[in-house]
Amino acid sequence: KNRLNTFPRGFRPHSQPAACSLEFVQPESARLAPMAAASSTPCSAAKMVHAALTPNSVVGFPHITEICERLETHPQELIGVAGLLIAALRDPRTALRTKLQALTIANEMMYNTAAVDAFRETHGAREAIEAMRDIQETDLGPITDDLVRTLANECDRSCFARWPAQATVSGCELWTPWTTASASFACLPTEGRARRIAK
Repeated sequence: KNRLNTFPRGFRPHSQPAACSLEFVQPESARLAPMAAASSTPCSAAKMVHAALTPNSVVGFPHITEICERLETHPQELIGVAGLLIAALRDPRTALRTKLQALTIANEMMYNTAAVDAFRETHGAREAIEAMRDIQETDLGPITDDLVRTLANECDRSCFARWPAQATVSGCELWTPWTTASASFACLPTEGRARRIAK
């Protein structure tokens, strides 16, 4: 048997076997493994929040739940997320619809006492939330304005009221799944609302 024709697995010869010059051929599974690992790596909470605050995005329970669950297992990301949300509320260039989405996410985070602490430590948080409590007569209409004020009141009560945050959570009777659904609907572009009503 010609031993030159027998090569270790993963190797192949160049066109001239007599020269016995070998090059390593990486198996297909090894080449694809890093790509698969990258695609399966979960996004950080900050990236998910950033995506939620982009134009035409709609924040609903599944997205909010994913963000909150990520923060439960990665509490070191809380400060960054709180900073992103407050920055969106403080920026005068941010559309009210985007601020509503930021308040929607922030309000759900208030059930986490560590998240409450993160908002309290974020510069400008109190002023930004208090400003949202006074929203009225915007282009989004009175229902959306009322949702913004409700969310801002709940966030303010959870973060900055004198009584403990735990008591606030048990007393959050204004915030219901209907309110989240209404906030999500209010965040839809006008044409999106028309399609939702038609359904």
